[in-house]
Amino acid sequence: MDRLKIMAAQCPKTLSVSNEEHIERRGAVLFDPNDPTPDFAVEFLRKLLDFMKDWAYLFPSENSLFLKAYRDLMAMQVAFPTKKTKAKVSRKTEPPSQSSNQ
Repeated sequence: MDRLKIMAAQCPKTLSVSNEEHIERRGAVLFDPNDPTPDFAVEFLRKLLDFMKDWAYLFPSENSLFLKAYRDLMAMQVAFPTKKTKAKVSRKTEPPSQSSNQ
């Protein structure tokens, strides 16, 4: 859970972790700053943030690692996706279809 929390809070120095508008740009450099097609990394960060928040609500006991991780991210002022940024999800993030070459 600590590694997921580190990934969720990762942010280049030129961006703000607390600015929701920066989620896409933060995700684009999550794995490789020189990735020419960062769409999957962007979607990964959005999903990771969504899931961490969902897990905190699904497992709300005080000793829950999910709740602790979510509270830690909130204390770091990490922005979570809202409907506004979720609407930006590109169709490019759909997995490529398997074409049969038979």
